[in-house]
Amino acid sequence: MPTISGNAGQVLTTDGSGTASWSDANSAAPVQYSLWQAGSEYVIPQGNTGDFNLSNCETVLNPTLINPSANLQIKVIIRVTSGQGNANFQLTTNNVTDGTNYTITNTSFVSTPLPFGALFESNWINWNPSTDPSLIQLTGFTSSNTGGDVRFNSAYILVKSQ
Repeated sequence: MPTISGNAGQVLTTDGSGTASWSDANSAAPVQYSLWQAGSEYVIPQGNTGDFNLSNCETVLNPTLINPSANLQIKVIIRVTSGQGNANFQLTTNNVTDGTNYTITNTSFVSTPLPFGALFESNWINWNPSTDPSLIQLTGFTSSNTGGDVRFNSAYILVKSQ
């Protein structure tokens, strides 16, 4: 443990080998939440060109556990196994207290080719939810009625303090 006290707003972090030190909360490591990792591929059928709710691609988080004032940044990472040229994703949130829905990501994803598919990754996006717990949901759609189904086998979000 550090021999001195940290400043207001700082958190304890470790280097992985047992050494703890104080750091600013906004430089603390992101927290990872799984949206889909069921061990099987999720399929968005070709022709679903509207917003398609991907059932069971979701998680719940309490924003105040990461930042007391709920000023967060969020990033989406998806491992697409086929149909990557036809894939579109969006992240939405639902305030579980009042039921309000918000779109978090309405941005294009950077696609990095992999041996079998592609890695889709959003930029860090500022997200200022209320301090109530939030349900985070992944939605998706295909770009057109051609190009085949979109398949992915893992989807995660990273959340950190702004």
